[in-house]
Amino acid sequence: MAEIMPEKPSGMSEERYATDVLKRLAQKAFRGREPDPLYLRSLVLQFDDNREQGMSLREALLDPMALVLTSPSFLYKAEVPEGKIVSQMELASRLSYFLWSSPPDEELVALAQNRQLNTPKVLEQQVARLLLDDRADHFIEGFCFQWLGMDRLGLFPFNTKKHNGFDNAVMESARQEVFESVKHVIRNDLPSKNLLGANYIVINDVLADHYELRGVEGHEFRKEFIPPGTPRGGFLGMAAILAMGSNGDESSPVERGVWILRHLLDMAPPPAPPNVPQLERLETEFVSMREKVKLHQEAPQCSQCHKFIDPVGYGLEQFDAAGRWRLNELMSQDGREREVPIKATGNLPFGDNFHDFYGLRLAVYKQSYKFAQVLVKELLSYSLGRPYQFIDEDLTVEILKRTQPEGYKLNDLITQLVLSPTFQRK
Repeated sequence: MAEIMPEKPSGMSEERYATDVLKRLAQKAFRGREPDPLYLRSLVLQFDDNREQGMSLREALLDPMALVLTSPSFLYKAEVPEGKIVSQMELASRLSYFLWSSPPDEELVALAQNRQLNTPKVLEQQVARLLLDDRADHFIEGFCFQWLGMDRLGLFPFNTKKHNGFDNAVMESARQEVFESVKHVIRNDLPSKNLLGANYIVINDVLADHYELRGVEGHEFRKEFIPPGTPRGGFLGMAAILAMGSNGDESSPVERGVWILRHLLDMAPPPAPPNVPQLERLETEFVSMREKVKLHQEAPQCSQCHKFIDPVGYGLEQFDAAGRWRLNELMSQDGREREVPIKATGNLPFGDNFHDFYGLRLAVYKQSYKFAQVLVKELLSYSLGRPYQFIDEDLTVEILKRTQPEGYKLNDLITQLVLSPTFQRK
């Protein structure tokens, strides 16, 4: 507050002081854009009226300051007409809201005012600076939430008797693992495929207990190397991702298959048709989840999509609903229980067969181009606040071509998007 409303210098008139304070506030509130002189004058007149009514200097400033903070220019981020190149100040605002979810700071404003911001070298430097700042956490969380469909996490209450220990602390740590893993890739300028498979995980002690890993102490998230053959490392081994592919009680190969196709491979299946038939005939039988899902393929309105989705989701059946590793599935029926070995064989839609989770993870890991394609589409949609369109296809191909030599680094994908005419136009 002292930055906006410092002590009045001796010898300065009250009206001049009020003008400076209100102009400074309005320029910050309007994201670096100077207020219209007539608008500023009306604020000063409000200040004068308050002083005439006997208010103190600071009290008299509160009403006009409130008018600034309730102005549509502050509450809404205005866009230029469609097709027009954004101004440098608008570019500063667009970049800051993209990577910080907040107005531009003084450095961005200064570069825009000096007409230097849209220089490619300067823009690259600013993208790197913003991504290394803690305020980029807002981008990471917001982008991951939208891209990965994380609104599903916590949608269903978990059966705590069946999944003992999967409480709110574990769920929140699992959610944070996703954010921290993406942050690690950004802060260390790593290839994006590290999110599909890596020899490390980013966890805290709560998740380490859930994953049955020893030697991790403290609630702070940190990088931990994992030995070969561990079913962790990458999205497909994360408890949050696996929990989203369940109903809180049982795993769902269908939900998990759809999630992989939509969020990792850019092959989203169509929505489920209405009136999906129920499986009442199974109510008195011991049937594995794989067998239940296969029965959907018998219905004509379900078979086409399920033959496409289910073989992908089978590869994650070696994790239970809470993301714990298992080799057998525990089936319950009328108070009776039976364990059967998990059969995790399947295939991706374009033919890559796998025999277990590790095979699925490797098959998805090899699809770095498709994964990068998803990232570009999601980044474009998130940054511009609109759905991806057919006219964006050429830009996507160009960005992928430019970033391929370095392994489609997430930082490079973001930078190339910011440098593009699409980002710099409405």
